[in-house]
Amino acid sequence: MADAWPGGTPETNEEGGWSTFVSRTGRGDALMQEAIDAGVLVVEEHDISLMHEVQPHQVEKKQAINARLEAMAEGGCIMPDFRHLNLDEAAAQRDHVFHRTNRDGMRERLSRGLNRE
Repeated sequence: MADAWPGGTPETNEEGGWSTFVSRTGRGDALMQEAIDAGVLVVEEHDISLMHEVQPHQVEKKQAINARLEAMAEGGCIMPDFRHLNLDEAAAQRDHVFHRTNRDGMRERLSRGLNRE
């Protein structure tokens, strides 16, 4: 679930956006359907590509995660195990400058003792 506005942020106030729900399991589908049937949710279905417009920072985080994980591995951090997220495909959407900037930024944060939780 996420708040969503065209362009990623509200223009002047909190109005004009909507809440975004992504169901990834059968149980999630069932819960969503129960809420719809109960009249609690009003639903508009959109292609997942809408997330690029309404949550651009989340898209960039996914595109950057491989570079950040590389810096974490170099820094001896405990590594998360991501599966089935198409991270390589997301990373391929950006150039080497983007990845170098994200890797270097993570290295710098690690050198200050951050991101080690």
